[in-house]
Amino acid sequence: MLTDTQCKNAPIKAKPYKLTDAHALYLYVAPTGLKSFRLHILIDGKYKTVTLGKYPATALKVAREKAQDVRQKISMGIAVTKPTPTNLQTIALGYLDKQKDSWSARHFEKQRRRLEMFIYPALGAKDIKNIKAIDILTCLNPIDGKGTGEVAHRTLNLMSQILRYAVARSLIETDCTTNLRGALKPERSGHYKALIERTYWVSI
Repeated sequence: MLTDTQCKNAPIKAKPYKLTDAHALYLYVAPTGLKSFRLHILIDGKYKTVTLGKYPATALKVAREKAQDVRQKISMGIAVTKPTPTNLQTIALGYLDKQKDSWSARHFEKQRRRLEMFIYPALGAKDIKNIKAIDILTCLNPIDGKGTGEVAHRTLNLMSQILRYAVARSLIETDCTTNLRGALKPERSGHYKALIERTYWVSI
């Protein structure tokens, strides 16, 4: 069985791995350093994974109690999991909503429009787990090729923020945009960059 010390000292590795406790409870350790307690259990004839909480916010003792509660509910026929939409647009909207109070209205609208114009048409309905770096680059290449590289860079940065938000929610394991460093044309700096940005948004 696991100890709290083992959970605390679990090293970060290049690939995700599990530290097993007992009765199908385990600590999942992601390459990002995220740790979460999960339970692999038979529900309605199929094995499913139930996330019980992130460590250390959820202590080992609490995770065991939650796991026991899940087992009891299943034995009584009580639903313990609800299908959560994991398509990109749903996750992105959740991220935007979280940032709304800290962003200016103008900045919020720009970010929303970038997603609607450049990302959602191709990737909005796609499960975020299945989105790869090349998918995002395919969306950004047309913008990058129009001499509006700064817009492409800002859209890429926004996608990175959304994917990191998904990582924090245990929906994905890594932010694949890190593989796109150097894939876009270098950003221009200074007044020219600001002028291009303003001209581009006015034109649309």
